[in-house]
Amino acid sequence: MWEDTHALISPLQAPGVEMYCIHGVNVSTPGQFVYDNKPNSTWHDYYPRTLPDKGDGTVNIRSLEGCLRFRNMQKQPVHYKTFDQAEHMMILNLVQVIDYLKTVLVHS
Repeated sequence: MWEDTHALISPLQAPGVEMYCIHGVNVSTPGQFVYDNKPNSTWHDYYPRTLPDKGDGTVNIRSLEGCLRFRNMQKQPVHYKTFDQAEHMMILNLVQVIDYLKTVLVHS
């Protein structure tokens, strides 16, 4: 998978347009998968231990905050808003998110 996508982000360049970044926060998110050395087994013979991280339940916070790096790479504004307890797969179902998007679209 890395071979298929690394050219898309290396070198990472700002898009050069005004951006609105939204995501959920404060949802327990898998951060690391730890495969212990078990005798006579390989990594795919058992489930790994999962170490929790911060994020939206699917994506960790370091990746979610990735769009913030564009603030210093372009002159166009980068707006950033988080929604507490908004899970990755459910964020567009939340009334407060829809209200925010309506506000952005009406004032843009």
